[in-house]
Amino acid sequence: MSLYSSEHEPDPAARWRTANSGVPAGLALLDCGSTYDLAVGYAEFREHTGLDHAELISEFVVAAPLPAYPDVLSEHDRRWPTVNPEALWHPAFWLPAEVWVRQVRDDLEEPDPVWVVRVCLELEAAGLYRSDRGWRDVLYDVGLRVEDEADLVRIREWQQGRDDPALDAIDLSARLVRIPDDQGTGDQGTGDQGTGDQGTGDQEDWAGAAAAGLIGDLLGRAWAVHADEFLGWIVEAESGEPVRQRAETQASLGPGVFAGAVAPGVDPGTEFWSWFSDIVDDLGLSDEALLSGPITAAKPWLTATRAHYWSSIDALAAAAERAAAG
Repeated sequence: MSLYSSEHEPDPAARWRTANSGVPAGLALLDCGSTYDLAVGYAEFREHTGLDHAELISEFVVAAPLPAYPDVLSEHDRRWPTVNPEALWHPAFWLPAEVWVRQVRDDLEEPDPVWVVRVCLELEAAGLYRSDRGWRDVLYDVGLRVEDEADLVRIREWQQGRDDPALDAIDLSARLVRIPDDQGTGDQGTGDQGTGDQGTGDQEDWAGAAAAGLIGDLLGRAWAVHADEFLGWIVEAESGEPVRQRAETQASLGPGVFAGAVAPGVDPGTEFWSWFSDIVDDLGLSDEALLSGPITAAKPWLTATRAHYWSSIDALAAAAERAAAG
């Protein structure tokens, strides 16, 4: 689903990457992919980057894991010294402060789901990600190849503090920092990088406003689609597929996928899936006990959640149609 089109035509001289990018093939960043595929993509991206879980943000509301920016980004941190140098081709490691700093709306700092939606909107609109091509390799744009050992040595030395004219010159602000002409002077980068203010006066960041407006339906769609997928796994388990494997997959993914989901007539998602995981962790349970216990209990929860949030799918489809119509 693409609610906002890229303002940039694809550059025939650019290099695009899909391998180890964390995004299942062919998805737009705001698409709702398979829970399992998203989990696999996250694991691949984590291995590729070398980052720990705490250094990544993975929200099932979008298709891509992103690096977690610290509250204050020093010159040392800006070089991502703990990231595998082979991974610094990824545009998400080069966000200007106007993009990565958390916005504050109504005296509240944007939470992870809103932040990832806003950043993904910016990256797609800037042409740094395309569903038909993948991510733009920003190192290739400055003449560096991560397959070249000599270039990897340069990148490693730069990460350790050495100056490098090519790496020091990478700046995505021209693509990512924009103020609508009817809301300001048209100048680029007028926000205060130290405070995270997005411009001045009535100037409003379009992606922040869009993310805040979309997040409710994006979360609802994710919960509906993933509930439907989980129900499919239950059908497979009931039809002879490995029961414990299906139960353990749901126990592993459920607490993260359904955190915050609240549907009428069933327990809140965080509470239910914590209980489900605790039960499945008992390795002494037989397949019959798993089927008659937690799996049977999950069916009405998933069915109610799917039904309650399904309208979000229709709402987002309608929004996409309006966007396409201009």
